[in-house]
Amino acid sequence: MPVNKMHPSATPLDWPPPLHDPRERALVALVDGWEVRVFPPCDRKFHYFVTRGFLHAQLWHRGACVSVLTPSRLTNGLFEVFPYAGWKAPAREPALLRSLVAQTHGVALPSLRRLASIVEWYVCAEERRALRGPPAQAATAQRRTRSDHSSVPTQSNTKTRET
Repeated sequence: MPVNKMHPSATPLDWPPPLHDPRERALVALVDGWEVRVFPPCDRKFHYFVTRGFLHAQLWHRGACVSVLTPSRLTNGLFEVFPYAGWKAPAREPALLRSLVAQTHGVALPSLRRLASIVEWYVCAEERRALRGPPAQAATAQRRTRSDHSSVPTQSNTKTRET
């Protein structure tokens, strides 16, 4: 029988601690019964986390009230499960993570391939984008806007004819 101290109709006092609280993130996908949750790019936490190696995705199983964080510097590069034995449990290998969640909570995590895809799409890709800086289109648009403004006649760049 799964050991889970949380009930689906949890009150605010029963929600997981910070980092595992699903209310901190936006729902971006459903994968095999798990909600994939991330900080949206407009959230100040997103910018802070992505520039420091703290960015991670959360898998939240609403029915079992279990949270899994993908590896980041916040979790010492490990997956992290909550709740487990009343607190958090790290897991290095995705296969062991899947086994731990199944034995403890009675629910199956997405396949190893899907877990890897979630990490790649929602964490690694965002970190690469952050390293590149603003998208090329935005930089081009900024250059275009600057050059458009410089061609607008102003008193300083127009010659007046004296007659």
